[in-house]
Amino acid sequence: VKLTPTVIAKKDTSIIKTDIFQKKKTNFDFSKLAVAAFYSPDFNCHILIDNDKNGSNHKTNYKAKDYDQREMPDFSFTSGVLLKYDLTNKWSIQSGCTYSSSVRKIKPSTIYAEQGSDSQAHYLLKSSVGITELPNSPTSIPQVGDSVFLRTNSRQVLQFINIPLIVRFQYVKNKFSYYAYSGFSANILIKEQSIVSIENPSNVTFIISNISGLRTVTCGFIFGIGAQYNFYKGFSIF
Repeated sequence: VKLTPTVIAKKDTSIIKTDIFQKKKTNFDFSKLAVAAFYSPDFNCHILIDNDKNGSNHKTNYKAKDYDQREMPDFSFTSGVLLKYDLTNKWSIQSGCTYSSSVRKIKPSTIYAEQGSDSQAHYLLKSSVGITELPNSPTSIPQVGDSVFLRTNSRQVLQFINIPLIVRFQYVKNKFSYYAYSGFSANILIKEQSIVSIENPSNVTFIISNISGLRTVTCGFIFGIGAQYNFYKGFSIF
């Protein structure tokens, strides 16, 4: 009589443990998971704010409007892979890894020589991105205050690895899905490059892999809207 309850208790405990294990195992529904690979041209728009502590050189006190007049966006793009998990029929979360290349073009302009990082005078190309120090020729070292006119466009290239975290809301009608999303992204700088051509006294093109004033890691805000067409279950284009 005493052993019977003990045997029943053991069997009940085993059943309870099995149920709990099964529930934990089925919490994640893989049918709600989607993978998206994409490539997208970027149309960049920079909003600059004056900062009196930075952006002055020997003869020109650069302001936000000066950068706006000298600079323009060039071809940029983003590509990568995103994972989306549906929380409900309308709400989902996204994350993944993307690669982006952001390019800005600087119109022909005059640049000036200032004291550089090695205590010598160097021509400095200043932009909204940062400051590029041009290397000196062994036979010609400028003096502080010297100037040179860049007759062709200069380019500055920044490349990032981005890790986004996005919340998305969607409305589905027939085969179309209309959605809006917002979130944050951690952006890791992996390459910085300035391409500058000088025609005086000879034609020389500098490709410089250092732009001072840049941060290695930044955080950005993401917002957007879009549409998606579902060809059939498991395949769509957006």
